[in-house]
Parts: sequence; C-alpha cells; structure tokens
Amino acid sequence: MRVIVVVGAGSIGSNIAYHLVHHASFDASKDKVIVIDREGVACAASGKAGGFLAQDWSDGTPLQSLARASFKRHAELAKLLNVDYGYRPMDTLHVAFSERGGKKSVWWLNQDKVSRVSVMGTTSNTAQVHPRLLMNALMDDAVKNGAQLVLGTVVNIDTSTNTIHYIPKDASTAEETMTYTDIIIAMGPWTGTASAWIPNIPSSINGFKAPSIVFKTSDLPQMVSPHAIFTQISMKGKVASPEIYPRPDGTVYICGECITPDTLPPSPADVAPSPADMEELKKLAAQVIPDVAACPVIAEQACYVPVPPGNVPVMGRVKGYDNVYVAAGHTVWGILNGPGTGMVISELVLSGQVTCGIDVSGIMDGGVFAVDE
Repeated sequence: MRVIVVVGAGSIGSNIAYHLVHHASFDASKDKVIVIDREGVACAASGKAGGFLAQDWSDGTPLQSLARASFKRHAELAKLLNVDYGYRPMDTLHVAFSERGGKKSVWWLNQDKVSRVSVMGTTSNTAQVHPRLLMNALMDDAVKNGAQLVLGTVVNIDTSTNTIHYIPKDASTAEETMTYTDIIIAMGPWTGTASAWIPNIPSSINGFKAPSIVFKTSDLPQMVSPHAIFTQISMKGKVASPEIYPRPDGTVYICGECITPDTLPPSPADVAPSPADMEELKKLAAQVIPDVAACPVIAEQACYVPVPPGNVPVMGRVKGYDNVYVAAGHTVWGILNGPGTGMVISELVLSGQVTCGIDVSGIMDGGVFAVDE
C-alpha cells in the first residue's frame, strides 16, 4: 500500500490532502493519505488570516500561473465542497485617510477622514473566503474520501527507514511511529525546523508576526458592504496601512503591522497577540471605521506568516530524495495559492509530473524546488 503523509494541516496541507484523494489515480483501497498536525486543522496562520484572494496581483512574477489557477480553483471549490465558508467575489478599494478628508467612499468608512479612493480590484478579479472554515471543509471532504487526520507532534523523521516519530496530542510522553512511502512537509513557518531531519530543506524558512482583530457586526448587517479595504492612514503624525475585510457572516476582520515583533515560538499554541498590537489596531479602527469599532470584539489574535528565502514558495521534491516533498513559504498568499499548490503537489507525488497546466518553471526545476538557502 502507498502511504502518503502530509505534515501540517494548514492551507497548504489541507489543499494537498483534498487534491490527493481526488486525483484520478488515487485508489482508496490501495492508497492512504495521512495528515498529521500538532494542534489541528488551520491552527496557525491559515485559521487567522484575512482570506483575501486576488487573481492577477502576482502577474509578472514566478507565481503568476499558480495564482491565476488558484483563484479559478477557489470558485470551483465553492461549488464542489457545497459548504458555506464565506466565499464571495468582492470589490477592492485603496482608501487614504488624513485630517483633510471629505471624499465620498463606502458608507461605513469615516467619510470625514477619507482623502483619496482608488479601485484595486472588482468582483471579476478579487474575492474572499473565511480561511478556517475553508480548511475545515477541505479536510472534512478529504477524510470522507479516505484521508486520515492525526493530531500529534512530529519529533523525528528517519528518511533511512521512512519512519515518522511523533507524540500524540492526547499523550504526554508516549512516542509512536508511522511509516510512509511518500512524505510532504507543509509546516508553514515551522518548515525550517524539519531541516534537522531532512538537511536539504531550507532552514531559513521562518515567519513574521501579524496581529488581527475581529469585530462582530452581525446585529447591524447594514453597517458593512462587500468591499475589501486597503488603507493608508496618515493622521496624528503616524502612518499605518491596516487591511479591512468585512465577511458575509457579519464580522469585520482587520489586520496590521506588528509593533512588538517576537521570535517564532515552538508551537502555534504558543502564539499570543501583544496587548500593544491589539490596542493599536483598535485605535486605527476607531479612526477609520468608528461604527464598526464600537461593536464587540470577538477575536484578538496573532499568527506568523511564513517567509521563504527569496520570497518564492519552496515547492517540490527535496533534492536527494525520491519520496520527500516540501510545500511551504507562501507568504501572505498562502490562502490564495493553496488550491493550486494542492493540484501541483498531488500530481507530482502521484504521477511524477505536473500536468494541470500550472507553469511552475520559476518555482521548480525538474520537479525539485528551485529555491536556494
């Protein structure tokens, strides 16, 4: 039996699992997909991201084909999964705020402070999802079609025996093992730690901290419209650029830069928002979306966005191994590019080549990831 293990259940791991079990050559009677994650599905950045999707914002880069194919696949998945996870096309604006405002914009922004408005995208090329709900829908479907989800912390990968050593989440010290025929490392910003077991995986894959808060406006749904807002706020001697995403469930997500940077902790469970970051986001919200900012806050959170060397995702087979693959480092576009990555990696593992039409020439070389340390 072929046993394919995916380490990581975020956007990349969940999409890979889904596309593996739906690949034309996958046979549940002969093939097995196991996803292992130390905390659960979408427990890190994939569960705390904004979920913004853009069709053509990567044009002119090595990710152009991947992004365009992923954007299209998101629309297809919304129909295939038949689960409401907040997918919808939406208009996208860039809005500048300053003391000299007064420009007209969408009604729930502070019109007195709006100084400039421009269109960044329309419903034809920008959209959104609720990331955590999407990842759970993908994993639920994968499990229904033959995959298995295991909660546990990987402590060693022995490539000489194709064995994973892990400690189950519900156990304190009892170590268990599982064997694999193929393994895919999709650990987000923690992928670099796998270089201790698989030396050719770049150890420099890391992450930067990103804080966010979520307001509940569902009692006042008329307060917001389906517009993604990228801002530039220049007031009171400060400049900031938070992003604002209203969701169909009546919540409004706002994220910004981290003013209290921190190092990547050992586990997603150890990631905590800084009180200073939360206070800053609330102040910014009060300046530009005062009615929303007066609503209850239902989430104060932070995550680490994965950053690869060269800002190009590390995707493909690991040099020196026939059965070890990696897919990580998708930066802020991990939610967008998850479906395309799932398509590419599933084809590479199950058929040995990429046939889905995605141009990976700037990402892979002969199926091996092209990023150097």
